Amino acid sequence: RVAAAEALPVYNALAKDLKDRVDRGYGVVEKGAPRVTLPIHPGADPAFLHMIEESGLSVPLTVFSWIGPWQKVKSKYTTYAEKSAEAQLRSGTYNNTYSWGYVLGETAKALNLDGIIQFYHFSCRPIAMASVLAKDVIQDNYDIPVLNLEGDWWDTRDYSPEALMTRVETFGEMLRAKKAAKV
Repeated sequence: RVAAAEALPVYNALAKDLKDRVDRGYGVVEKGAPRVTLPIHPGADPAFLHMIEESGLSVPLTVFSWIGPWQKVKSKYTTYAEKSAEAQLRSGTYNNTYSWGYVLGETAKALNLDGIIQFYHFSCRPIAMASVLAKDVIQDNYDIPVLNLEGDWWDTRDYSPEALMTRVETFGEMLRAKKAAKV
């Protein structure tokens, strides 16, 4: 309880600073930059996310940090962990590949995202296969571009964010062109 009470003023200060930055139009990337989600990405090394931002793409969220409207229902559970688990199971993410594509497509549509970048673990066959099949589902049903990248989530010796930069930059240019064509 003490830690939570001490943390609240810090969170409030951060929220105020964030609001001030948004109001001034100051951010990590240029205002109006293409917005993408990274549903699966390496968690052991922040260099991958920095590389995405350096390529001029905005990453407002990962799919796992947002609960879509279709997931919000009255729950019999009382703790945050149980409610979160129930929402994730209801979302379809863990049910089948079509559901994974549906969750990503609906999220991108609901949040007006320009694209999706999936970084899948190359030695995990179920995720590698699901990423490839979900890409087809998303592009066919939602007309949202998807870039699949492969590497190792935990061991950065097996891939380099710099080696993926050209593909991400090319994807970013395609998203900017598509966005400009809509205007």
